[in-house]
Parts: sequence; structure tokens; C-alpha cells
Amino acid sequence: LIVTLPPQHGKSELISVLYTAWTLGRDPTRKILCVSYGETLATRFGAQTLQIMQSSEYRRIFPATQLSKQTTGEISTTKGGRRYATTVHGQITGHPADVIIIDDPHKIDSSLTNAEIEKTNSWADETLASRLSKPSKGVIICVMQRVRLNDLTGHYLSKVGEPWRQLKLPLVAETDNSIEVGNGEQYTRKEGEILHAEWRTEDDVKLAKHNPRVFASQHQQNPMPDGGVILKPEYLAEFQAGLSIDDYEAIFIGVDGASSLAE
Repeated sequence: LIVTLPPQHGKSELISVLYTAWTLGRDPTRKILCVSYGETLATRFGAQTLQIMQSSEYRRIFPATQLSKQTTGEISTTKGGRRYATTVHGQITGHPADVIIIDDPHKIDSSLTNAEIEKTNSWADETLASRLSKPSKGVIICVMQRVRLNDLTGHYLSKVGEPWRQLKLPLVAETDNSIEVGNGEQYTRKEGEILHAEWRTEDDVKLAKHNPRVFASQHQQNPMPDGGVILKPEYLAEFQAGLSIDDYEAIFIGVDGASSLAE
């Protein structure tokens, strides 16, 4: 499963923290491997998960889940389950998993290079995926904000024949959309609707649009190709010298007037 969300909309709390605690509560034998770009993030998410699992409310809801090891790096249960946290390219040998969670695998930085992206993509394919105990039944969840066309989400979605599903939630809905959320319920958004209008207002959206590339990738989950998509004067061809308009059989002009990024 691929989940793409704008920054600061709770994707890490929902999946790296709450989902892992809920999974171990329902099945304390499950082995979960959580991977984040930086050690600070991995440690923070581990500490938040541990705080939840140590709470009296959690113990009341999931009395069968008892902890045997309680650190931010590894939370283990008395039934053999665990949540092990590490970093991209970090130590994962000896840590088989039923569930792998990849949370923001790329640094969100303008200095990010294609070589770094490709290195992470290869590591996810060749090293990380091999940690699944039962590949045919294992689960990989990639949750991130998009950064480039060839980032890990783009890499996964380009692999023909692999059963990836994507939950894509842009900051501003680009079309009318309805998503089934279970028990016959639907989550519906209208075109132009802000994902969480009480959290990100119209003014916030206008400010975000001042950087079209960042807005397209991190907020809308539609990264631009390198070089952007803005029409530049040098892209416009001139009539060949010595010819008039009557010398051409046909003239075609293509203009994309649908972009909202220039607002």
C-alpha cells in the first residue's frame, strides 16, 4: 500500500505510531519493521508508540499484549511480536517482518540528488523487501510526501505487474472523488476542496502555491519533471526564414491552460 499525503497531516502518527500499536494490540505475535529516513524520526516514532502501548487505556483495550522489551528502537511483546525501528540503509539483518512500514524514505531537501533516490529505490527492492518472512502474505506500506517523479512511490508504481495500491490525498482535490473506507461508508471530496480546511486555510494554500514545484509534489502528490512544465520562450519555434504562412499546409499550436499553479 502506498499512502501519499501533504506534510503535517498526521501520516506518520497514523501509520508509524497508531497503526503499529493497534496491530500489536490485535496480534501480539506480529513482527513489524519500521524504516524512516533519519534516526531522529525513527527514534521519535518509536517513543510515541511506546508511550501509547504503556498507557493504562491501551492495556485496558488490549490486555493480552504485554511488553517484554521497552525501548524506542525495539518494542517486544511476551508473545514474540515486536516493532523494530531503523533508518533507510540501516541495520535490518536478523529482523524478519510480517509488516514493513517505510515512512518518508527520502530527505525532504533541495539537495536531494537522483543518485541518492536511485540508491534508496535499489535498497528497498534488493534488501528491505527480502526481510518479509512470507513474501506472498507480507505487507509493505510506503507512506510519504512526493518529492520527485522517480522517488520510491514513482518507482513502485512504475513496476508493471506488482499489486501496489495507492491512497493519494492531495491538499486540494483535483477532481470529485469518493473513497470507500469500510462498512459501506464513503469519504467524498469535491473538486477544489481542501483536505482539512480547519488545518490548512485558503490563505495557506495560496502561500504554498508561491513555490509551484514544491506545491505540486509535496502538497498535491504530483511531482513535476525536471525542468518544470512552465512554457519558456525558447520552446517556441519561429516560421522558417523566407517562407510565409501560406507556405505551410497546417499550423498547430498547443497550450495547456488548465494549470492552477500560476494563481
